[in-house]
Amino acid sequence: MARLFFAFFIVACFQSFGQPQAIFNADFATREIIIDTLFDTQDPGGIKDPIVFDKTISAIVTKAKEKDDNGLEEHLWLEQFRYKLKTDKKQVPYKEYEDLQASFHSKDKQYLNIAATQSFADYLYQERNQYGIALGLYLDAYYACDKLTELEFPLKNRYLYTLGLVYYQFDDYKNAIYYFKKAYPSNGIIKDEHTGTINALALSYLEIAAYDTALHYFEQLYNYAQKAQSKNWILISRLNIGQTYLKQKNYPAARKEMEFCRQYATANNQKFGISESAVELSKIALIQHDYANAALYASEPLTLWRNMFGASWHYKRLEARQAYEVLSKLALMKSDYKTAYLYKDTFLMMQDSFDKQYNAVQLANAEKKSLIDKYNEEKNELTYKQKREVLVRNGLLVFILLGAIIAVMYVNNQKLKQKQLLSEKLKAEDKLTDFTNV
Repeated sequence: MARLFFAFFIVACFQSFGQPQAIFNADFATREIIIDTLFDTQDPGGIKDPIVFDKTISAIVTKAKEKDDNGLEEHLWLEQFRYKLKTDKKQVPYKEYEDLQASFHSKDKQYLNIAATQSFADYLYQERNQYGIALGLYLDAYYACDKLTELEFPLKNRYLYTLGLVYYQFDDYKNAIYYFKKAYPSNGIIKDEHTGTINALALSYLEIAAYDTALHYFEQLYNYAQKAQSKNWILISRLNIGQTYLKQKNYPAARKEMEFCRQYATANNQKFGISESAVELSKIALIQHDYANAALYASEPLTLWRNMFGASWHYKRLEARQAYEVLSKLALMKSDYKTAYLYKDTFLMMQDSFDKQYNAVQLANAEKKSLIDKYNEEKNELTYKQKREVLVRNGLLVFILLGAIIAVMYVNNQKLKQKQLLSEKLKAEDKLTDFTNV
């Protein structure tokens, strides 16, 4: 009963309220925003019950047919495909993807093709680990939408950000920066949807030790977060600013940032911020020979996560392993070898767990890079073959053209000879006539 009520409610919305009505005979950008709001197939959440989803889609498709709205009908086919990718994990729907693209015929065919390609690439990358094929599709989508404006195609910046993240995860920071910068607002006006892009762009610069540029973007993110009153982005931007100072070994500036983060996270009950800032403050205090504060800061995240997760917390918050290393060094300085050993042993246990996870990630990245190299080789080989085919085709065209010219010249020459022979024949006949009449 609840399923039917929900479907009825959605359909009623189309009959009663203004915004859903705007979906009919609208442009792609308008439809995409409304459809995404209704079904939310591109993010976690949305309609989970397939019966409700199908009934809702069918009701809107019926309305679209009544209004002769082919664009909306095709857009809803795309949404059904997105839903299938999200819910059906049995087999890779290559044929469905190809059939879907072949079915688009409305004036929005270009936009629908791009969106279908990006959605399929997301599925292959995230669900099937087919990184090489996914990257090829991501690039296809990028090249297809690169010349479109955000007004025409509102998904453009999201796609650019995703492509940048793919390269970031491959440790290819040069390409990551290229795509993140393309996703950066061209008019300089930052909105909520740009925050992840700016943070990722700054992190990419941090990875290549371009510290001043990284600080510029982190500070830009912080300024926006303040205006937007976004507590999480305020904390994340300031934590990253502190990390940047740490990498520069500017410990006074790093300590100031981390103290701000600790106080801010405590005031807003942001446990990850309390933990991360306290760990970094303990390391800085140890470097500056402030041993009392080093012990205080190092103990804070341990108490926090132990209270939250119990004895097994070590496997849930591996970033706090460095606190054990600090405590081990402090115990060793006091000649408390037993405590130093216990802390060091816990650190090594957590480090081993971290190394296993890190190695798994590195192995996955190596596999990704291998597949991407293979993809690039295949792409280069295909480009070479295409160029060779063009050369052969052009050569054949030139040969045919030359042959045609020679043939025309030959025919014209033969006609000229025939005319000359005919002229000579006529002259000879005239002379013969004159001779016989004498």
